Amino acid sequence: MKENKAIIFILLTFLLNPILISCESKTKGDAKIIQVDLDAAKNGKISDHFESIDYILLDYPDSLPIVNPAKMILTNDRIFVESRETAAVFVFDRKGNLQNVIRNYGEGPGQFLLIDDMFLEGNLVRIHCTYLKKYLIFNLEGELIEEGKLDEIADRSFIGKDFSLFHFQKGHGPEKFTIIRKENDNVTQGFFPLQEGFEIFYSYNSIYGFQFDPFRDCYYIVGLDSYEIPVLDGKGILKQKIDFDFGKNNFEINKRIEMAQDPNGVNALMKDGKIVRYINSFFPFKNKFFVNFFSGIRNSHFLFLDENFDVIYHVDELENDFDGMKIYMRSWAYSEIEIIYQIDSKQFYSDYVETFMGTKVTVKKGGIHDFFKSNKEKLEEEKYVLVVMKVKE
Repeated sequence: MKENKAIIFILLTFLLNPILISCESKTKGDAKIIQVDLDAAKNGKISDHFESIDYILLDYPDSLPIVNPAKMILTNDRIFVESRETAAVFVFDRKGNLQNVIRNYGEGPGQFLLIDDMFLEGNLVRIHCTYLKKYLIFNLEGELIEEGKLDEIADRSFIGKDFSLFHFQKGHGPEKFTIIRKENDNVTQGFFPLQEGFEIFYSYNSIYGFQFDPFRDCYYIVGLDSYEIPVLDGKGILKQKIDFDFGKNNFEINKRIEMAQDPNGVNALMKDGKIVRYINSFFPFKNKFFVNFFSGIRNSHFLFLDENFDVIYHVDELENDFDGMKIYMRSWAYSEIEIIYQIDSKQFYSDYVETFMGTKVTVKKGGIHDFFKSNKEKLEEEKYVLVVMKVKE
């Protein structure tokens, strides 16, 4: 009888936890390999790993719009949004009210043409403009505090008090290191020499750059040419590497190199919905990690990893069991407790009408119907809505 109970327990474990047994991890050299089976993805509910969902309308005048929003940084009381096409940083409060716009377009002193990177240093905003080979630091009122020459013209940077980190997609120096660490303006270490064939890739990178993890005192950087993610400790020294293996759905290195300068060919390859091109997002939270990637062009997947980078959750469809509003499996930005994506306000308006048309709704303060009622007219303008999902601890 005891043996039968043990067998039943094992069978129930397998049946009730298909996600846990279909995604494995292993170690190869100094890299943690996370194996993910796309066919094992399940349908899920937002409440599985999120404790609430909220909506914020970014309100700004038609005369000064956000055009092609790129990097976004969230604090407890502010939201910073980079407008890529207009080279401006919009500063909002956490309710979406515009406080200021940092913009000084030009090539002269105190001016910038493009934003290649944006950082928050306390109550100061640091902007890198590699075209002009300079950095600028502004206060929240938009006043220029400091301007100087960039020490390195890198694809992504982290400028700290004791050290700085730089990422070069095509390598740096004789060793062609893709990541270098500098201290007192001197290169102290280099990591990840450029792989053979990778020099032909177009220069592009993730908007997140070097991501600091306050819970583990380390940094990550997500590239777009492979599934590998370096983990650097709090002093900027390489600590570990994690790498994803999607098996039959891998975009193999040789194939990447072969198609490096054939974007039409890559797009055609992605249309079959099976190949994973890159890791879209890797966000650290207190007790877990969030990962977002696409198979093909539109098939989005959400993963949650535990502290050992083992997969504990894998879905390719989510039900909004909080308020019933249509949601998209996107990830654009994050805070220490939230995952956020943006949606065009007109699309949000349309989704709301489609979801609740002919339905009797109860308007509760702070809920989706209260949000729609309060912002109905503005939602029909050219604005953005942030969908904010608070992650469970």
